[in-house]
Amino acid sequence: MKRRDESTEFEAPANGTHDGGAARSPAAACVDRGGTARLAVIGTYGNANLGDDAILYAFLQWIRRAAPATRIVALSGRPQEVERAFGIEALDFGARRAPPAAAGGDAEPAPAAAARRRAPSSSLGWRWKTKLRAALPDAWSALVAAKQSAATVVHAAARLPAQLRTARSVNGLVVLGGGQIFDHWGGQLGHPLTLAGWSWACRIAGIPLIVLSVGGRPVGRTSAKLLRRMLSSASYLSLRDPDTIGLVRGFGIDRDIALVPDLAFGLTPPCVGERRARPRVIGVSPMAYRRPGIDPEASAEHYARYLDTLAAFCERLAAAGFEIVMFASQIRSDQIAIDELCSRLGPVAASRVRVRETDNVEQLLRCICETDATVVTRFHGVLLSLLASRPVVSISYQPRKNDRLLEPFGLTDLGLAVDGLEVDTLWRAFQHLLATYEDCGARIAATLPRLRDEVHAQYRHVFAQHGWPLNGDERRG
Repeated sequence: MKRRDESTEFEAPANGTHDGGAARSPAAACVDRGGTARLAVIGTYGNANLGDDAILYAFLQWIRRAAPATRIVALSGRPQEVERAFGIEALDFGARRAPPAAAGGDAEPAPAAAARRRAPSSSLGWRWKTKLRAALPDAWSALVAAKQSAATVVHAAARLPAQLRTARSVNGLVVLGGGQIFDHWGGQLGHPLTLAGWSWACRIAGIPLIVLSVGGRPVGRTSAKLLRRMLSSASYLSLRDPDTIGLVRGFGIDRDIALVPDLAFGLTPPCVGERRARPRVIGVSPMAYRRPGIDPEASAEHYARYLDTLAAFCERLAAAGFEIVMFASQIRSDQIAIDELCSRLGPVAASRVRVRETDNVEQLLRCICETDATVVTRFHGVLLSLLASRPVVSISYQPRKNDRLLEPFGLTDLGLAVDGLEVDTLWRAFQHLLATYEDCGARIAATLPRLRDEVHAQYRHVFAQHGWPLNGDERRG
C-alpha cells in the first residue's frame, strides 16, 4: 500500500514535554486511557554529531505523521542540547533533567570547586602518593584504573533508582539506532554500562526494551558481557548491517535478529535540489581522523597524511574548474579538520572553496543539496548524501563500515579505505563517479524508497507488537 506524501518540514510532535510522567506499576495497561503511549529513546543525541541527530530527527518526523499521540522523552548525554534542538523532553543517562541554562550548565558548584583547588603539597598522604607513583608507576596506574572503575560502578548503581522511576513512567524504552555498540569513547564502563543499567531498570519495571537498527564496532570483554545482557533482554532486536550481526553473535547472542537499514534512511529530507546534468559543485566533508587531542586512537602522522591527501585532491578539483563546498557533520571536531585542510590549500584552490555552517540536520541536508556530488568520510555524511540523491565517494575509517551503506545502491566501487589512501586513488574514484554520474543518480533514486519503507515497516511492526497507538493509515499500511 502506498503511503501518503510526508511533510518535508520538521515539527516537534505534541509530546507533552515536562509533564513529569507519574509512575505506573508494571501491571498498568500498555497505553494510557487517552490512547497515548509515552516512550523513552536512548542514544548519543545532542553531542554535535548530526548523523546521530538525524536518527532522532527521522524518528520524530515519523512519529508526528504516524503516531501523533505518542509522547517521547530522550535519554542523552547532553539533554539540554536535545531539548533545544528538538523541543522534546530530555533527561541525561542518569535520568536527571537538563539543568536550566541560567544555572551555568555543567559548571562545578563553587564549594566543591574551592575544595578541589586546595593545595595538598603539605599533606603527608600526598607525599607518600608521590613517592609510590615514582617508585612503582605500573602498579600505581593499575591502582588508579581500579579506583576509577570502582567509582564508575558505584556511580552507576547510585543512579539506578532514578532510572527505575523513569522506566516506570514510560511504556517502553527504545535503543534508537546509531553505532551504540561501542567502547571507543568512554571505555568499557562507559556506554555499555549505561545501556546495561537501563536494561536492568526496564526488567525491574516490567516494561519492554526495544533495540532498533543499531550498529557497532569491536569492544572489550567487559563491554561484550554488559551488551549481551542488554541485547538478550530486548523484546525486539534489529541491527543495521551484517557485520554488526556477526559481532553480536560473537557475544553469545543466539536469538532472532532482524536486519533493518540505518534509521536515518527513514527521513524525508527538507529539500532535494536538482542535480546538474554535469557536476560542477563538489561537496567535501573531512573528519578529524586520528587527530591528537580528539581521537582516542590519535596519530599525528595518519592525520597529517589524510589531510594532505584531501588537500591535493581539492587542488586537482580546483584546477579542473570545480567549485568546492566544505561542510561538517560533526560540528565541533570536523570544523577543526576543515580549518586545517583549508590552511593547506594554495590560493587558487582556496578561492574556489566555500565553507558552509551546519548547525543542525536541516542545514546539513540543505548544504548537501547545494552540491552535485560529494566526497565524505563520516558514515552518516555518506548516508545523508545518498538521502539527498547525491552520488558520493566514501572514505571509510572503519573496515567495510561505509561500504555497507553503498551496497544496496550497487555503488561499492565508490568506496575507499582511509588507511593508505593516496590522491591518485581518490582521483580515479572521483573520475569513475563522473563517468557513471547519471547511472549513480538512477540507482540512488530507485533504492531510497525501498530502504525508507523497510525502516517505516519496522516502526509499524514494533508499535503493533507492543499495542502502542498508530493512526488509521499506518495500521492499514
